[in-house]
Amino acid sequence: MRKELNRIRADSYRNRALTDHTSHKELMKSNTYGEAILLAKKQHWENYLEEMTSDEIWTANKYLKEPVGDGGNPKIPTLRIKDKQGTEINMNNNWDKANLFAVSFFPPPLANANVPANYIYPQPLPDPPQTTESQIKHQI
Repeated sequence: MRKELNRIRADSYRNRALTDHTSHKELMKSNTYGEAILLAKKQHWENYLEEMTSDEIWTANKYLKEPVGDGGNPKIPTLRIKDKQGTEINMNNNWDKANLFAVSFFPPPLANANVPANYIYPQPLPDPPQTTESQIKHQI
């Protein structure tokens, strides 16, 4: 079908100066190629769903849920940490990884801060004056 469509296109292009040539009408009717591709995709998907195994159902679910793209799957790899005894621990599930990141990125506040208890802070600076439109025009 693709070869036939390319032949019709080439014929239509060769006869572009003849506005009432039959190849132009034939080219207008050439939507069958695009429709055949859509039909083949639909049929392939239906066959895939009918013949899938229980393991492949998650792959099909991923195809349905994820947006169209390059097929990349953002995933945090297994994290390896050492406990207090020096034993290496592998973090595989998302819950453990999230807790590890939370502790790493947001550590608890220090128990003994260096700020004196009754420190008197200086007066804050006043807000800067508003910039007017005339000042902006003058600078421009």
